[in-house]
Amino acid sequence: MSKHRYAKKIDANQPEIVKQLRKLGISVELDHDDIICGWEGKTYWFEIKDVHCVSKRTGHIKESAKKDSQKVLEKEFKGHYKIVSSFDEILVDIGVIPMKCRKCGGKMKKGKATGQTMVGTPDFVGGEVCTVSPGGTGKLIDCMKCVDCGWSVTA
Repeated sequence: MSKHRYAKKIDANQPEIVKQLRKLGISVELDHDDIICGWEGKTYWFEIKDVHCVSKRTGHIKESAKKDSQKVLEKEFKGHYKIVSSFDEILVDIGVIPMKCRKCGGKMKKGKATGQTMVGTPDFVGGEVCTVSPGGTGKLIDCMKCVDCGWSVTA
């Protein structure tokens, strides 16, 4: 039995992002779903998505744009793995340019925060419909936290 291999489809913005990263002296290896970058002795794994995959409301990659395997990697991979859509996101993530607080303009640093969890009860016997509300114990999540005002955003 033969296996047919097809050229992997790359997002339209990937070639320009790779070109810009290499101009800055950042090592870039391709074909690792999507790129692996090396900077200051550390390795970063990025999946690049087109800008149309970004929610206009939240500014984050839409969950519907992520493959199941990518969602698993985001949750369970012990090293660095992030889904991005721009050159600037990569530079902020690896620390080349500092992220600024949208509230006060202060410097943002990697930190931890308590993420909201939801609890619910079935509305009818059988449990097909459920009303949920904020509650439960919360969970510790990665975030970017302002060193000046304490405001945070999910990382």
